[in-house]
Amino acid sequence: MPKKGRKSGGRGGDSCVIPFHYFFNSAMVASKLSFLVAPSTNLSPRLLIEADAWAHFRVKALSFRLHPTTTNLISAQVVGFVGGVQDSLPATVGDISELLPSTILGGRSTVPTEWVRIGKSDLAGPFPWYKSIPGGADPTEESPGVIVLAGGTTDQIQLELRGVVEFKTAVAAGNTPAAIAAVKALREERIRALVANERAVLIRMLGTSPTP
Repeated sequence: MPKKGRKSGGRGGDSCVIPFHYFFNSAMVASKLSFLVAPSTNLSPRLLIEADAWAHFRVKALSFRLHPTTTNLISAQVVGFVGGVQDSLPATVGDISELLPSTILGGRSTVPTEWVRIGKSDLAGPFPWYKSIPGGADPTEESPGVIVLAGGTTDQIQLELRGVVEFKTAVAAGNTPAAIAAVKALREERIRALVANERAVLIRMLGTSPTP
């Protein structure tokens, strides 16, 4: 269950820590597959639902392992983690296997691979927090890294994921940039009206005319 509480001190506001465990089942596209490590992707559908209520997230823990499919594989499969958002990702079994956080499922394997735990320094990425819902100009602000997979041309993938994601700064799901800008403009207009009213009251009290 999500663990919600208010951070003590600072400007963090509300926070929510969610452990997750998800079995991702998909297929390779041209012998490869990749997705960002973010609640808006394939980590867990439950995280995507929760992300709508929060402005920022960070991944506190993440582990993965590959399971053999029901059909015997002729070629090997591999999964790994790449920190940050890269222009060119490794996309072959050999290249991904060189990543330190990676594991290989051999052809015709009948048991899952060992769990691979990604280190905290790798999971941190370039920023302390990331946007919960993507849409910014800079994708590096939306994820600490990428999960990459490779194998046969259209191999079925069975990837087990587990970890912990922390969210902070509760927001309304409808707070789009346009809505936020509209609320800001309305608030500024109300402040201007309040200042003008207080100035008029002061002028009446002093019995002076407003300066042109």
